[in-house]
Amino acid sequence: MIIIACNNQSDNSDTSTTTVKSNLRKESLGRDGIPKIRFERNEHDFGEIVTGEELTYAFKFTNNGGADLIIRDIKVACGCTVSEFPKEPIKPDGKGVIKLTLNSRGLNGYQNKTAVVETNTLPNKVFIRIKAMVKKS
Repeated sequence: MIIIACNNQSDNSDTSTTTVKSNLRKESLGRDGIPKIRFERNEHDFGEIVTGEELTYAFKFTNNGGADLIIRDIKVACGCTVSEFPKEPIKPDGKGVIKLTLNSRGLNGYQNKTAVVETNTLPNKVFIRIKAMVKKS
C-alpha cells in the first residue's frame, strides 16, 4: 500500500507586481569583491533622422562594485550599428563610456537596435539600446 499526501494550504503572501519603465537591465547586481556596471541611461532615442545620417551616442557608466570591471565584448545585431568601448579595466568607482553608432544608410522606418554588453559582472550581460525614426530625404 502506498500513501501519498499533499499539503493544500494556500500561501497568502503578497504577490503584487511592480511596473518597470524599461525591460532592459541597465546594471549588474554586484557584490563586495565583484565589479558592478551601472549606466546613467541604457536607452537613447535619436528621434526623427534622415536616411544616410550616421549618429553616435555615448553611454556613460560607473563601476559601483568592489573589483575591476572588464568589458569583454559588445554584440550588435546588424552591421548598421558599431560599438566602441574601453579595452582597459575600469577600477572600482571608475567611469567609462561605450559609444554606439547607427549608420542609417539604406534604413527606413522605426529602428530599435539593442547591444549586448558582455562583462565580468553578475549577470555577465547588460543591455543598451538606440532608437530612431528614419525617413527618406
